[in-house]
Amino acid sequence: AQVFAMGNNKQLMATLQEKDVAAGRLTEAWSALSPTAALTASYQRLDKVSSFAAGPTTVTMGSVNNYALNLELQQPIFSGGAIQAGIRAARVGALMADETVRTAVQGVLFQTRKAYFDILLATELAKVSESDLDLAKRHLADVEKKLKAGTAKEFDVLRSRVEITNIEAELIGRQNAARLATASLLRILGVAQDSQVDLSGKLNHQPIRPELDTAVAQAFHQRPELLLAELAIRLQ
Repeated sequence: AQVFAMGNNKQLMATLQEKDVAAGRLTEAWSALSPTAALTASYQRLDKVSSFAAGPTTVTMGSVNNYALNLELQQPIFSGGAIQAGIRAARVGALMADETVRTAVQGVLFQTRKAYFDILLATELAKVSESDLDLAKRHLADVEKKLKAGTAKEFDVLRSRVEITNIEAELIGRQNAARLATASLLRILGVAQDSQVDLSGKLNHQPIRPELDTAVAQAFHQRPELLLAELAIRLQ
């Protein structure tokens, strides 16, 4: 699921395109140091040209067909550091795009895992509710038999029916939670909402004992959002 999400998530694909834009801006910044050439050409046709008589001959001024070709070459000599500053800014922008992609990747991975395990959890909880419902119905049948035998009261039957109603409502809620988690996973994966989902994983309890100071230090060192903020300051 994670590999599929990395290749099809729409938000991540858009972020990758922003990285290409940042790379293009860096190339554009470097191009400001290079010479530029501009070639222009024009053509003009005159219906009539001027002429005058010079003795026995007639002199024509100009031509009916007129062509013009112009080549202009420019090379920056001095820009007061503006070009170099633009290159540095574009480099920082490219680094920011990289960290933005890393942030998006981490977000997609987290969302995929969360939706995946939300489905497993909601499915398991729904199974528990189904088991509870079956047990409650059997209990109601036993109470009704006892009522007929005179060893139970109407209140006991009513309480059993209320319990069944509560469990049915709980079961519906957990089934809805499973459907919502499935819809969320399909959206993250970038596939149609009517796609079939068959999860092969299981919920396994793996206890961890994180140390707060170590976890905080690791977060400060690795979180891309912090590096993005530092790069933004550097860009300013």
